[in-house]
Amino acid sequence: MSVTDTSTDTVTATIPVGEGPAFPGVLPDGSAIYVPNEGYGTVSVIDTNTNTVTATVRVGEIPTGAAVVAADGSAVYLSNGGRGSVKVLDTATNTVTATIRVGGGPEPPVVLPDGSAVYVPIAGYGEGEGEGEGAGDNTVAVIDTATNKVTATIPIDGSPWSRPVALPDGSAVYVPGDPGQGEGMVSVIDTNTNTVTATIPVGYYPDSPVVLPDGSAVFISNGGDRTVSVIDTNTNTVTATVPVGDLPGFAAVLPDGSAVYISNEDDRTVSVIDTNTNTVTATVPVGDYPRLPVVLPDGSAVYIPNAGDGTVSVIGRE
Repeated sequence: MSVTDTSTDTVTATIPVGEGPAFPGVLPDGSAIYVPNEGYGTVSVIDTNTNTVTATVRVGEIPTGAAVVAADGSAVYLSNGGRGSVKVLDTATNTVTATIRVGGGPEPPVVLPDGSAVYVPIAGYGEGEGEGEGAGDNTVAVIDTATNKVTATIPIDGSPWSRPVALPDGSAVYVPGDPGQGEGMVSVIDTNTNTVTATIPVGYYPDSPVVLPDGSAVFISNGGDRTVSVIDTNTNTVTATVPVGDLPGFAAVLPDGSAVYISNEDDRTVSVIDTNTNTVTATVPVGDYPRLPVVLPDGSAVYIPNAGDGTVSVIGRE
């Protein structure tokens, strides 16, 4: 994993983790990052003060993504793509305390900002471990974090193949998907009713959106056409399209909303987008096949898992 200095946009550290590091999650206080290693069936826990791995937790087959309960950071919810389930990790002990069956092929989840619920996309191409509670293809499973039970299953028009994003007030979740032949769309779920209220056309093969801290816009990479779509959340329309690198797949935003970081998987780079102008202001070389960046809560560093070489690049905090 690489670490980037957000003031100069340079890599300041590279941290070895496991094979195929994927969608990490960061604790609310920024003290640790949880990195799923798809090839090893483990999660690496990185201490962000020392940029070293302090624990490796075995979680099962093909862990695809981690989402931290935002309220207190006491638990990490981890999609287990090879087993049709979601694992719950206790962050105090770094042990698995619950396994929740969702069926199908669960993708990386998102937790509502108040920590009350987890939304898990269930892609139609996955193979689950039987018909678990909330099972279904091309759906989003809703998990109540108080009970660790699936309380709703929401049909999606197309395969929801990547991590969603929730608005800061928790009123809506934006889910990227593909209705066919790579055509891109984003489904908007009203979290009060758990129904889809809008479907927004974007670019080809959309992936892993982020939302600005004020909730005004969602940025989503389109891997098939080397662009990022900017969605106005008031109108749910695309207001800008930003050219980036080759095969953009994942995004992260600074806490002040001033910049969005986009991983370009085939370029081995990260594009930095100025959100005031919607232009690329820097292109940062990182490791092989960079995945989802995560930003520390104080905005001092960005961590990027490099799936091709089993490292994490750090942009910031020398």
